[in-house]
Amino acid sequence: MNLDAKKLASALKLVRNLIERIQSRPTGGAADDEDGPVVVHLGLAGGYRLSGEAAQMHEDCLAALENAQSTKTKPALASRTRAKKLLHTAVVRTLMPRLKRPDETRKTFARRLQKELANIKHAIAAPPKKWTVRVRVTGILSKALPFALGNIDFDEANADKARTLADAIKDADPKRKRRGHPHSVEAENETRQGARSEIVEAFSQDVIAMLTVYAADAEAARDIAIERVRETADIINFFSTFLDEAQRQGRVFVAPDGPRAHEVWAVQDADGEGRLNLWTLPWASDTGDKRIFSFDVGSKAAKECGLARVHEVLRKDERSDLEKRILTGLSWAGRAKVEFRREQAFVLYAIALESLLASSNARVGVISRIPLRLAHLLGRDRGYRKQLHERVAYLFKIRNEIVHSGEANELEEDDLRDMQELANLALTSMLIHGAYVEMKNAREFESWLDEQLL
Repeated sequence: MNLDAKKLASALKLVRNLIERIQSRPTGGAADDEDGPVVVHLGLAGGYRLSGEAAQMHEDCLAALENAQSTKTKPALASRTRAKKLLHTAVVRTLMPRLKRPDETRKTFARRLQKELANIKHAIAAPPKKWTVRVRVTGILSKALPFALGNIDFDEANADKARTLADAIKDADPKRKRRGHPHSVEAENETRQGARSEIVEAFSQDVIAMLTVYAADAEAARDIAIERVRETADIINFFSTFLDEAQRQGRVFVAPDGPRAHEVWAVQDADGEGRLNLWTLPWASDTGDKRIFSFDVGSKAAKECGLARVHEVLRKDERSDLEKRILTGLSWAGRAKVEFRREQAFVLYAIALESLLASSNARVGVISRIPLRLAHLLGRDRGYRKQLHERVAYLFKIRNEIVHSGEANELEEDDLRDMQELANLALTSMLIHGAYVEMKNAREFESWLDEQLL
């Protein structure tokens, strides 16, 4: 875990200033002005309400501690909840003895404060823990399971596996008396049995994605894992049409996304004559969603479409900036493939191409040159590049109208189909064509694009 020494020193200084400010008030003290939203409790003996500048100092401490716990790259390995616990513990342990010994010397107080600051530093500097996280997903048939993509294992859920997981929750130790918890061991075990039942119910159906992450606390581990599963689900959606034996678009999703209802409509002549035609989406299944029928990461088709390389990239602990751009583009294109609304899907495909062909800190002019960049990425010769540039420029003109004015009047089915095909070709080309595969980073890719334009 790479810590920024300056960030950590700044955070500890803020914590010191906050505690010294609270310590300078009378015991059980009032706020600077009106009572504020922050209350620091010091057990049954009392507490301190913070408002005004002190409340702002409290918020600044939380932000600084949270920042100090994070690595230089996203995602953060610790949650804001952990920062709150660290700050609260330091305040309570430093100030609580003062309530019993209000006449203690400044030296004694300073020594205790220094110890608590050292505890915070040690906690933040400690390496992140290893966590196993399971996330329930829907949209893959059992025939395609199990498989792994990157570092995530996908397998069918069932009651036996769920019960094994639930058994990790053990009954309370009857010999261990818990101070401050008057309820009985029997009541505690009843609560734990309820938790086991909930786990069995939750993980006995659909598909379970299991992965290992490193984080400072459970909340951060959960956030990191769900983000990675969502990204991987988007990538599965992108590649599903390349690998599915049924040649159809399956849809993998993670809650709160869910099954779509059938789209139903009736068409009748205005005068009421003629046959009444009732339609539903011709590809809609009984659940309103098609599930992925087959998905073999090790197949010849997976290698030909670039999924095999994506699998290796997802397994890496550190990815190049170019690999990140490719994965981001795949994720956006995967969302577009399962989007039902035409204009929404069109914009998502455009974002996928922008993610690939323009860096996050690109100048405005670079965005406007995307049609030309794409023409050089996919164009075989001068004539085809000219034709491709004109078509892409027109498609991005429609994209701008949708984004800036909200109008999609000019968008036709052919436009969506072409935008999808361009995104498919651009992303898979980056994964399978030798010249692009050999590029090590985004700077090399950008330089190549600029050379083509010159």
